[in-house]
Order: sequence, then structure tokens, then C-alpha cells
Amino acid sequence: MNEASYGAPFVSAEAATNSYDHYLAATTINSLSLALKRVESFGQYADLTESGSSIARDLVIDALERRVALSLVRIGDGEGNILGAFGCHFRDARDHSTREILNMMFATSGFSNAELLRMRLDMIEALVNADILGVSDWVRVGRLEALRQSPDGRSDVRGYMGSYESILQVDKALQASQPRRRLIVSNHIHRYLMDFYASIASRADEVLLIGPYDLSSALQQAFGIQKVRTLTIPNQASSTPGEGAKWFPDAYDRLLANMKVGPGVLTLVAAGLLGKALCGHAQLQGAVALDIGSVIDVWRGKAVRNYHSPEFVDRFRIADS
Repeated sequence: MNEASYGAPFVSAEAATNSYDHYLAATTINSLSLALKRVESFGQYADLTESGSSIARDLVIDALERRVALSLVRIGDGEGNILGAFGCHFRDARDHSTREILNMMFATSGFSNAELLRMRLDMIEALVNADILGVSDWVRVGRLEALRQSPDGRSDVRGYMGSYESILQVDKALQASQPRRRLIVSNHIHRYLMDFYASIASRADEVLLIGPYDLSSALQQAFGIQKVRTLTIPNQASSTPGEGAKWFPDAYDRLLANMKVGPGVLTLVAAGLLGKALCGHAQLQGAVALDIGSVIDVWRGKAVRNYHSPEFVDRFRIADS
């Protein structure tokens, strides 16, 4: 399909499921495993387990102390939906998934062809240039394999197809660009780093938080940081109904103009699909940028993900919900 003519038309659940069945028939677990092995090979070091967090922490702290640029970008099922949106085959499953993820993020799927294309290309640029790249891991591959034998294996076309695409599309992008070596970790790296954010932030001259909550004072008090500022954005529609908004590209471009970061600045980004490119822009300005995702919800004391158990949230919260 011509990328410039892309749209996300409505697709019935039945049509999306039938299309996904064809996708599964053409996409074997073996081919997915080979793709993830290739992704790992692009790293100077690859550790998709929790132990990869200590390596990531050391790289981030080293970059802050040497005042050099670094970005950590994570690619999961939602990003997989956008990265795979323009694929020529299995159009019903792709269109359904694209509409679903846009509604989940922004409470609307009303994006123009050009807007979707820009979002996708900016995401690719950010992942290709990331110093630390978080990807769907081997645990996810195992779950996808088990789902093939499960009666629930077709219950979430968007999420499951996005998981496949999060590996296949990253593999495709890295092969096309042959980027410099990097650290490859699990896309759960943001939560694996929970114990390390305070020590990381202590090395920064300034912290910029981009996310749906202004936690400037809470970060100052919890991490002992002197200089913190926040650029707020609309919340994710699926986790906070009524607060989603279509803030790309207009508000997004205004945010870019106000980012103003540089060497020694730690930029913490919790911006969903758009957070990848925001990390890339901060990296280009010489900053250290971390894609922290739902970590900001934990800091806020708000459970929005499966791993947000009451004990986990209570342990790491820094502000009242």
C-alpha cells in the first residue's frame, strides 16, 4: 500500500480476527525468534533480563557525568502497531490495530495520513539512534507461542499483533540502517530501573520531566534534586478516561520548542507513543533522555499496569494520588 494514502478505516471485529488468523499462519514463532536474535546482535551487549538494568544504569550515569548525549527508548506492542501500520498485507488487522491504539492513547483515531506517517518515521529514527534500546523480550515470545494454543489467543488482536510487530519492525529498521552498536535490553527496563532513578538523577545538572503530572516538587524532595521542571501533556486515554486528547502534532511541536535541554540535563519522558521521538529530540540537543513510561504513574501513586501491585506502588510512590 502507498504510505501517503494510508487511512485507518473502521474494521469489524470479525474481519480483524480473520485477518489476524492469516497473519499468524504467515508469521511463525521460529521467524519471530530469529528476528529477536538479530535484534540482540545489533547490541554491543544484550541482556533482556532484569540484570540488564545495572548495565543501563552505569551507561546513563556515565553519560551524565561526562555530559554527553544518550537516549533510552522502549518499543512495545503499541509502538509495534504504529511501526507496522503501513504493511501491505493483513490490512484489516493492521487498520483495526491502528485505530485501537490511537483511541487508547489520544481518545481519537482521527489522524491524517501525513500525521501517522510522521509519527511512524520519527519513532523509527528514535529507535535506530537510541543508545539503549528496549524491546519485547523472550518472555513475551513465549507468551505469544502459548497464545497460539489458547482459546484466548485471538481475544486482543491489537495487543498480540503489536507484540509480534514490535520485534519484526525493529528488526527491519535496524537491518535497514545498520546503526552503531548499543545496549539491547527488555522493554521492561523502565521498571527494572526503579531502584536506580534517585542515584541517576543525582548526577544531573537539571531534570526535565515530560508527562501528564507535574511532579517537580515531589522529585526534588524524593531524590534531593535542586533544579526540576515539568512540561505537562494530556494523559493516556485508556488509563485515565476523559483526559485523552489529540495533542499531536500541534501541542507536540509547541512542546519541542519549549524543551530546551542540553548536556548534563536528564530528560524523563512519559509520553506513550510520542515519547520515543521526544527522547530522540532531547538526545540531539545533547541531553540524556529516558523513556520512563508508566513509572510516572507509580511515582504519582496510581496503578495503571499489571505490574502496579499495591505493594509496588506503595514502595516507589513519591506523591499522593
